[in-house]
Amino acid sequence: MTRRQQSYRSARGKINLFEPSVVFSDLITGNTCPLLENMRVRMALDTTPIDTVSEATLHELLENGVSEGQSLDYKRDKVGNSDADKKEFLRDVSSFANARGGHLILGVNEDKGNPTEIVGVDVDDADKEILRLENIIRDGIRPSLIGLKIKGVRLCNGKMAFVVRIPKGLNPPYQTIFQNDYSIYGRNSAGKHRLTSDEIRHGVVGALELLDRIRLWRTGRVSKFIAKDLPRDIPALPYLLIHTVPLNSFFRRKYWQSAI
Repeated sequence: MTRRQQSYRSARGKINLFEPSVVFSDLITGNTCPLLENMRVRMALDTTPIDTVSEATLHELLENGVSEGQSLDYKRDKVGNSDADKKEFLRDVSSFANARGGHLILGVNEDKGNPTEIVGVDVDDADKEILRLENIIRDGIRPSLIGLKIKGVRLCNGKMAFVVRIPKGLNPPYQTIFQNDYSIYGRNSAGKHRLTSDEIRHGVVGALELLDRIRLWRTGRVSKFIAKDLPRDIPALPYLLIHTVPLNSFFRRKYWQSAI
């Protein structure tokens, strides 16, 4: 918790930010609760289209003291060309994919997990840097991670920040394979950590159960179509059934995350 949040006081004096009655009371009275504002900004980053992320988005994280955690990590420097730098980057990315997904932001200085300054990084060509990072991820993580996006943000100081949005992986566990690393990392509120054999086993079983539930859901939909158990009558014609799977609904069971 940031210093700003720790020193927060309502009209009644110092309060416990985690006491529901206090939070709702302050919502009613109009007092600004830093904890709720912190949560709002963090959620806004998750739902904002990556193409619209700007320097103002990063400053909002800074001003509200949105700290690092399971779904957010700050890095001051860009990813170097050394094997050690690439290996560390891949471990970070795979840890997000093996957990709930999240954001890795390059070009933001932090102190004990709290953002302190948006410093940016020096790059000659932002598009080439994004391509370099994508290639490192493509060649260094197995299985392939689908849906990852990287946005370069031009800063007023002339430098760049890079926001790496990593989705929750659909086919865990994701393993780093660069330079024969072969490690599997997950994340919790304290950051990334190497998974134990028990955690990996539990996660794999959970992922398989998730796939079984999705298959069962699809089978049920097909059965209803064949039985004509539908909201409206349809003519007897050939059909192509396309299923849109509500993945977020299945993920609420936290099959893979529960292991890490």
